Amino acid sequence: MKPCSFRYYYWTVRQIGNLAPPMQRVVGQGVRLIDVGPPSSSETTAKLLSVGFDGVLVRLGTLTELPRAPHGGSGCLVHVATEDEVDQAFHSLGATAVLVTLSPSEIYCTHKLRKPQQSVNSQGLRTLRHATEYKLVTVVRLVSIMSCHYSGFVTATKVSDLMVDCLHEADGMGQLHFLLSDTVGHANDVQQVPILLKTIAATGIPLQNVTCDFSDAENFGTRLVTAALACECRSFACSTLGSTSTGTIAGHDLVHFLEACGMTMTADREKLYNLVRGYHVE
Repeated sequence: MKPCSFRYYYWTVRQIGNLAPPMQRVVGQGVRLIDVGPPSSSETTAKLLSVGFDGVLVRLGTLTELPRAPHGGSGCLVHVATEDEVDQAFHSLGATAVLVTLSPSEIYCTHKLRKPQQSVNSQGLRTLRHATEYKLVTVVRLVSIMSCHYSGFVTATKVSDLMVDCLHEADGMGQLHFLLSDTVGHANDVQQVPILLKTIAATGIPLQNVTCDFSDAENFGTRLVTAALACECRSFACSTLGSTSTGTIAGHDLVHFLEACGMTMTADREKLYNLVRGYHVE
């Protein structure tokens, strides 16, 4: 397979000329990348860490032990849904970082998770609180963070209020980071991105504690990334197995795009391309 189709990305890079003043400020700056693709085996997770991702999402039950990152530490984010799973991740796997899921979208909770929104977020906050008691790095994934026909009407204030609730629940214990996830590409209005990020920043939450997870299902992923870069966001999620797997923008496409923008990152493009080629050949 080809690493990526460049025509669309060259077109997107040309559009950056329309954002010249803000984009000039970001050229040469560093970007963090987190892989949130489907659950991986220990071998695949180790390969992702060797590429240089700052974090790799894994699920309980898929690994018997957490691979070590080349720079030290695990580099793994263990997805947990309950307090018991936090205990299991900490005691059985030795996890140092976990991920919990909440959503500002009632429609997403009802139709996707088949639970009332209040139940989903209450459980998520309890899980978050338990994780901070272990002093774990806790990543809060907020799903369906922009309005579209899939998520319904989701205001930026609703997202920021939920983030503030998380901070109150953590009560200063442990490290808290936020992963803002688009749905399946329907929220492709780039105007929503600056509104959302500026609303979050206005609450006092620094954007360096925020990772944007944009869907590329309808080829709008890099437009949303461009809008987030202009708002000083420097952390993004991707899927090494490609956007067709999870909706999240493919890792090799995102790395190529960011390099074209003049950004620096720890992920090695050639290692990533070789991993993607090898995975699809297998």
